Amino acid sequence: MKTHRGIIRLTTFLAIGLFLALLIGSAWVYSSQLPDPEHADRGELIRWMVTRDLRQESPRTREVLALRLEKEFVDVDWEGLGSQMSTEHRRRLWANLPLILEPWFMHKLEDYSNRDANERQQCVDAIIDRMTKLSGMNCLRDQSTDQSVPKLKELMFEQIEVWKKRADPEEKKRIGQFFAAIQARWLIRKLSGDTPSARH
Repeated sequence: MKTHRGIIRLTTFLAIGLFLALLIGSAWVYSSQLPDPEHADRGELIRWMVTRDLRQESPRTREVLALRLEKEFVDVDWEGLGSQMSTEHRRRLWANLPLILEPWFMHKLEDYSNRDANERQQCVDAIIDRMTKLSGMNCLRDQSTDQSVPKLKELMFEQIEVWKKRADPEEKKRIGQFFAAIQARWLIRKLSGDTPSARH
């Protein structure tokens, strides 16, 4: 009788173990088998941001993600998206954002640098408009910890200082000038009440 009960317990234990292994395996497959960001739809791009550690991805992948997300993240229901995200998703998203902001910012820096002086304000305005519209994602921050989680604008400004520190002297100068132009224009628009909604 004891032997019979032992076999039943062992079988049950193995069955539960197999089920958990399959469950974990399915979750891993779901998060790891994603299409190339270049061909991903909006939902798949979001999965890239909330399930993958982008530190493990190539610079090319992060750059493509940055440019695709800029195009796809238009008229997003941030509150609705947040209702579908777990705490871990929110943490992963905010940990990944600096890795996406860097190639996005550098891409904008190149665009700004290649423009004539009389066209540069238009470039800066477009960046401010985009950042303002994307600020809706601040509701996706994980605020369950005691640590202060920066908002998107604060996060970008903090990261710009990081990128400047590790840049060579010439690049540091270009980043500094671009950043100063953004800050000055942002302040002017704030004081004048000039917002994206008012401008379009």
